[in-house]
Amino acid sequence: RQGEKEKAIYALNQSTELSPGVVSLRWAAGMLASKLGDKEALLDNLKAVIAYDPDRRQKAFIVLWQSLRSGDSIFEIIPDQAIPEYLRFLLDTKRIKDAYKVWVNNQDLIDYNHYMHLMNSLIAQNEIDLAVKAWDDRMGKRKELIWNSRFEESINNNGFDWTINENPGIKITRVKNENDGGHIVKIEFDGKENYDFYHFRQSVPVEENTKYRFSSDLKTENITTLNGLFWEAYCIHKEGMYERSEETFGTTDWHRVEFSFEVPPGCDSVAIRLRRTPSKITDKLFSGTAWIDNTSLVKED
Repeated sequence: RQGEKEKAIYALNQSTELSPGVVSLRWAAGMLASKLGDKEALLDNLKAVIAYDPDRRQKAFIVLWQSLRSGDSIFEIIPDQAIPEYLRFLLDTKRIKDAYKVWVNNQDLIDYNHYMHLMNSLIAQNEIDLAVKAWDDRMGKRKELIWNSRFEESINNNGFDWTINENPGIKITRVKNENDGGHIVKIEFDGKENYDFYHFRQSVPVEENTKYRFSSDLKTENITTLNGLFWEAYCIHKEGMYERSEETFGTTDWHRVEFSFEVPPGCDSVAIRLRRTPSKITDKLFSGTAWIDNTSLVKED
């Protein structure tokens, strides 16, 4: 308080040298170092706090970023056991590119849940190139534009796989296909509401100024009302592109549904979504069952 900065730094260094293992002292020393602008002392003291005091880690991350404004020097002091928590902190504070660097250098320390948090954040923040690299690193490079297009793998419900939003009256399950032994997706509507259905979708990386054609096999049973099911595509982070298929309702055998769209400039990811809009007649409750299989997205000449 009296402006004796050099004496304060000397006292700080002496105290931490005499008691290097006292975490509460290292925390207090870190706070003082932050006020004094002593970067070396700040990093040294909060490194010990992050390593040995999980309860103070989040506060330590905040202080470090407020003081240093840079992730490179902070990353160097994060111990292995704190890497997942630090990754989550970066994602929650929307430091997306710094989070990606943490992932690249510590893939073996990042569990599935933290990895998928990273994937969803990269897609949501429109870092599609980084998202594709992170997906390829862990999940493998896609053989087709649609991931898990025939539902032969369990649905991750994250990243570039299919995602399912829960709704109490709508049941979406992956089931055996009795015809060929493979798998299909079954969607059941209980008829208790006039459903606005948008609960099954996939985010797909695409190339701008490119034409694509989407197709899917679809089967329905007792789909009520004239507002049926259809597939749609739209740019996730850019307005102006929207296309959809024809609607299917009633009872139908397996049939192919398809439509084409052109990706506009500045769009590098689209949502492919199964949809049903609510009827304007509010008492028209929606019920029935639908099955989907063999989804495909290909470039058109």
